[in-house]
Amino acid sequence: MAAELNTAVKNKDLKLVRQLLEDGADINAKVENGWTPLHSAVQINSEEIVNFLLKNGADPLAKKDNGATPFILAGMIGNKKLLKLFLDKGSYINECDINGFTAFMEAPVMSLKQFVNSPMEVCQSPSG
Repeated sequence: MAAELNTAVKNKDLKLVRQLLEDGADINAKVENGWTPLHSAVQINSEEIVNFLLKNGADPLAKKDNGATPFILAGMIGNKKLLKLFLDKGSYINECDINGFTAFMEAPVMSLKQFVNSPMEVCQSPSG
């Protein structure tokens, strides 16, 4: 049922996602390369499905086989709302995948503007 659930998520079929979960599908089940339904929902940029999965017990800190979390994927697609949501759910701003890439290394430049006041701030040490 894990593959069916991930496919339903990728197809943005919330009705089927809901039905599969009611039928006993594991909300955190992993398919090939460690993708969970939540990873898939982030990849397709569906805030509605992401929120539904989180409300129903999806693990916001789940890692794919390469160590990528939903937070890192949110950075890759440049979704500021999802980045903030996952930070609020316990993601660590500097978490990285097995290659050492963080959400902000992956993020398009535009998505960084919400978190950084100026380009110089990126280069400054925390002490100034």
